[in-house]
Amino acid sequence: MGLVLIPFFYGYNLAVINPAISRAAHRNPAVFPACVFWVLSIPCFGLASQSGGPTAAAPPDHRALGMDLVAKNQWREAEKEYRIYRNEKPDSVDAIVLHAQSLIEIGQPFDAALELQKFLRSHPDSPRVLELHAVLASGPLHDGSGAEADLEKCVKLDPKDFFAWKSLGDLYLDQGKDDDAVRSYLAAVNLHPRDPIVVASLAYARSRTSAQDDAAAGFKEAARLEQNSREVVGVQTLYGRYLLDQGKRELAVDAFSKVLNADHDSSEALTWRAEAYADLEEFSKAEADAQAALHRSPNDKRPALLLVKIYRQQRMTEKAEEYAEIVQKLAAAEDSHYAMGRTLRDNLGEVEPLLLKGDYQEAAVRYEAIVKTLPTFYEAYFDLGMCYGQLGRLPEAEAAFRKYLSFQPASADGRASLGVLLLAEGRGLRRSRNWKKRYRLIHRLPRHARTLPANIYGSRRRMRRLRCFVRQRAKRTSRFCCCWRSP
Repeated sequence: MGLVLIPFFYGYNLAVINPAISRAAHRNPAVFPACVFWVLSIPCFGLASQSGGPTAAAPPDHRALGMDLVAKNQWREAEKEYRIYRNEKPDSVDAIVLHAQSLIEIGQPFDAALELQKFLRSHPDSPRVLELHAVLASGPLHDGSGAEADLEKCVKLDPKDFFAWKSLGDLYLDQGKDDDAVRSYLAAVNLHPRDPIVVASLAYARSRTSAQDDAAAGFKEAARLEQNSREVVGVQTLYGRYLLDQGKRELAVDAFSKVLNADHDSSEALTWRAEAYADLEEFSKAEADAQAALHRSPNDKRPALLLVKIYRQQRMTEKAEEYAEIVQKLAAAEDSHYAMGRTLRDNLGEVEPLLLKGDYQEAAVRYEAIVKTLPTFYEAYFDLGMCYGQLGRLPEAEAAFRKYLSFQPASADGRASLGVLLLAEGRGLRRSRNWKKRYRLIHRLPRHARTLPANIYGSRRRMRRLRCFVRQRAKRTSRFCCCWRSP
C-alpha cells in the first residue's frame, strides 16, 4: 500500500479531478460533496502517475473502434463502442447520431428515437439530429406531423440542406401534398441539379399535378444522369410507378425488371412488378413476384394484400382467406407498433415538465411506464434512479442505477450516482469514523454542498457530522493536500 499525495491550491475545486462530478452535480446539485467523497475513495492511477509512477496508457478511441466495426458490418459490437463514445461526449451531435444509427441497424429504432428526442430537448437546433429523428418519426413512431415539423425546421436553419429538402419532398409525396412536394424537390434540384434520384422524384411529383410534359422530360433527364446501381434503382422505381399511373403496364414491367437486375432483393420492385402483372392478368408471374416480396419483407402487408387480390381474381377462395388472415395479423402488429411509439413519445414528453416542477412521484410513474414498454432504453433507468433517490426509495434507486450501469458500464455519471447512494447507506467506505482520516482536507466547496437532503443521503445524525466537517474545511484558505491510500 503506497500513499498518494495530490497537491491542490487555493481557488481550485475538486471537480477538476473528473468531469463526471460536474455533470452529476449539474443534474442534481445536492450530490456534489458526496460525489467528491466517492471519487476520492477510488484509487486515481492517472494522478498517481504524475508523482513519478508509470505513465497511464492512452484511452481508446471508441469512435474509431466503432467505425472499424461498421466497416466489418458488425453493428452490434459497433453500438457498444458508440454507446461509450456518446457517454464520453453527451453534448456531441456526432456521438448521438452515430449511436442512434447503430441502434437502428440492430433493430432498436424506438431506443434511437427516444435518445434523439431527449437530446433535442437540450439541443433543439441540431439539423443532423432533427433529420434522423424525422426519418424515425415518419416510420416507427408513425408521427407524420412531427417529421414534417422537424424537416421544416431543418430547412429554416439551413436553406442549403439538400437532404432535408429531399426528405421533406418524400414526406409530402407520401401524404398526398403534391404541390408542396414539387416545391421541396425543386429546392433540392437547385442545390444538386445532377442528382438523378431527386430529378426523378421531382418528375414523379409533377406527374401527379397538371405538369405532365415536365414530368416526361424530367424522367428522360434522370435516366440520362443515372450511372450506378443505386441510382438505377431509385430512378427506375419512380419511373415504373409513373408508367403504372399512366396505364402503361408493359413498360412498367420493363422498368421494374431493370431495378431487379440492379438489386435482386428489392421487395418494393417485386411488389410493384407483381401489381403490373396482375393488371395484365398474368397471374402466375404476379403470384411469384408477390410471394418473393413477402418472403423478403415478411412484415410488409402490401405483398399479402396483393396476393389476396390475385387469388380472388382467380376465385381461389381458400388461398384468398389464408392471406387475408395474414394481412389482419400484420395490420394488428403494425397498429401495436405505432401505438407503442406514440405511448413512448407521449410519456417522454410529459416527464420533462414533471421533473422541472419537482414532481418526482409522477415522473417516476412515467419512467416506470417507459422502461416497462421498452426495457432496452437505458437512459430512463438513470432518471428513474434519480427520482427514486429524491423520494427516499433508496433500494429501488440502487437497482435502477445498477440496471443503467449494466448497459453503460463505463458511465462516470452512473458510477458517481451509485457511489453517492452507497455512501448514504454507509456502504461506500469501510467505516464512517475513517472519513476524516481518508479525506484530510476539502477546500472551498460551493454553497449548495452544505445543504444535502437527509432523506436521500443518510441519517440526520450522519448529515450533521458531514455538514460540520465540510464547514470546518471550507474555512481553510491555504495550500493543502488530499490524501488517500492506493493499492
